[in-house]
Amino acid sequence: MKNLIKNIKGLILAEALISVAMLIMASVAMTTVLRNSINATSSSKNFLIAENLLIEGVEAVKNIRNSNWLIRPIEKACWLVPDPASLINNPPNCGNSLVESYNEYQVKFSDHWFLSDYEENPDSDFQRKIIFDEIDTEIAVFQVSVSWNNGNKDISRKFVLHNYL
Repeated sequence: MKNLIKNIKGLILAEALISVAMLIMASVAMTTVLRNSINATSSSKNFLIAENLLIEGVEAVKNIRNSNWLIRPIEKACWLVPDPASLINNPPNCGNSLVESYNEYQVKFSDHWFLSDYEENPDSDFQRKIIFDEIDTEIAVFQVSVSWNNGNKDISRKFVLHNYL
């Protein structure tokens, strides 16, 4: 009878050690799953922000085109002047002030949307560039690129903008 009690005490100790080991393995697995989930959520958040910045860039270029139309509705050549406010008091010829092909631009907002030469913003995690590939009086092909993680990740889309609605 004494030997049986000693064996049960040893068995209870072995069961307790196995239970603790299983608990540790489960907690390590849960920690790994949680960490991977947090990383995936962060990546998704950054991609969503970048995608929205890209769409905002396209909408800003459309807004600039539309503002130019409203300011100078008769002059077809003035449809892609980088700063629509510059058309208000300037003479009608706007051929030299159109956006330039293969020049890097960024969109800014100050009472209205306008394009300015690209400058990297060190205060932001995201950088957005707009590059016009082809421009004439009827059509503009441009690319909007957004990069983040110090340029390690980026998305880019090409768009065609017409000089009519």
